[in-house]
Formats: sequence, structure tokens, C-alpha cells
Amino acid sequence: MTPEEWWKNFALGIEIDVAGTFIHNGIKTLHELSSLNHSEDSFEVLYNLSVGIERLLKVAIILIEHRDYIDIKQTRKIV
Repeated sequence: MTPEEWWKNFALGIEIDVAGTFIHNGIKTLHELSSLNHSEDSFEVLYNLSVGIERLLKVAIILIEHRDYIDIKQTRKIV
């Protein structure tokens, strides 16, 4: 297994698992609330959901934007 195959399969899989846990905790907390009158309860729900969605989007961006071929000379010209 190449290093690229490893991080695409396992490292990003771990990231998706963590993102799912955050989203699950946010939805579970939202379900258990009787009302959203207290800001600390709202914060916990919104924080967990936002972190989970952010992590999922990060994985999606990495998978969409990753290129197999990287031209070092072109990269150095950009920087």
C-alpha cells in the first residue's frame, strides 16, 4: 500500500468517523433539549454540529482537489 492510498483510505476514514461523532452528539443533544432558552445549551448543539460539518467538508475538499501529479517547479513559481 502506498502512502497516498493509506491516508486516503485510513486517515480520512478516521476524520469522517470523528466528524460523524460530532454531528451525532449535536443532534442527540438537540433531541434531548426541552427548549433552547439557555445559551449554553444552544452553544453545545451548534458547536458540535458546526465542527462535524466543517470536518466533513474538509475531507470532501481534500478528495476533490487532490492531484496525483504535482509539478514542484510550478508550485515554486506560485509561491
